[in-house]
Amino acid sequence: MIHNQAFNVGKDDGNYQIRNVAETVARIVPDCQVTYAAGASPDSRTYHVCFAKIQERLPEFKPTWNLEQGIRQLHDAFAGCGLPFEDFDGRKYTRLKQLRYLLDANCLDSELRWNKVETRIVAH
Repeated sequence: MIHNQAFNVGKDDGNYQIRNVAETVARIVPDCQVTYAAGASPDSRTYHVCFAKIQERLPEFKPTWNLEQGIRQLHDAFAGCGLPFEDFDGRKYTRLKQLRYLLDANCLDSELRWNKVETRIVAH
């Protein structure tokens, strides 16, 4: 039975480090360059995902999508809808930037709750 269960969906050879994902994006997206923070140390955490549960419970399921296909799909979707980089990179789609904006505008308190003072905020 698989009802109400969560599964990691993928293949064992689909575990990537962020560095590998970034380098694949750079190969696919025109004019994309990968930069690394100065003085950054290697990330010692592991994000190795285990797919054993889906392999055991649904042995007939064989994923066919891969990292490059996913990156191409996202790139084509963003390019196809005419999403400007300024919107993509700005507070409209980046929650932390929006929170920083709301904090700086004194719309949120230190616990990220709306201040009682009525404020008007432009959505974009």
